[in-house]
Amino acid sequence: MDPRNPVPEPRVNQLMVRWFTWYARRYLRGHFNGLRLSRNGWQPGQVDRPLVLFSNHASWWDALIGV
Repeated sequence: MDPRNPVPEPRVNQLMVRWFTWYARRYLRGHFNGLRLSRNGWQPGQVDRPLVLFSNHASWWDALIGV
C-alpha cells in the first residue's frame, strides 16, 4: 500500500484474466471480419507521443480490440 494513498489497490485474479483473454480472442476470431485503420492523419515523427484510439461503433466488444 502506498503511504500517500491509504486506499489499497484492487487484487487481480490471474485466473479471470487468463479466462477473459482466452474468451476475447475466441470471440474476436469468430465475430470480426476485419479491422481497418486510416493512415490519413498519421504524422511522421509522432511515434513518441501518446496515441488516442477512437471507435466509431459504440458497443461493449469494441474495447476488446484494445485488450
